[in-house]
Amino acid sequence: MDITSARKSQQALLAAQSALAHASRVATLGEIRATIAHEVNQPLAAIVANGQACLRFLNHDDPDLDDVRGA
Repeated sequence: MDITSARKSQQALLAAQSALAHASRVATLGEIRATIAHEVNQPLAAIVANGQACLRFLNHDDPDLDDVRGA
């Protein structure tokens, strides 16, 4: 009984499963990267916006320094 074709089919199946598992890991890693980037960038953007608002406030002719300190 010749099982050469069955073995080749089995090897092809294993290779396809391995490639699919790799693609799944890469996709998951991409999703994790996007989540981490969002979680890091969001507070940084808020800090920058707050700093810019403070600078605009300080550039007024007569800024209320108590409000600036509070910000």
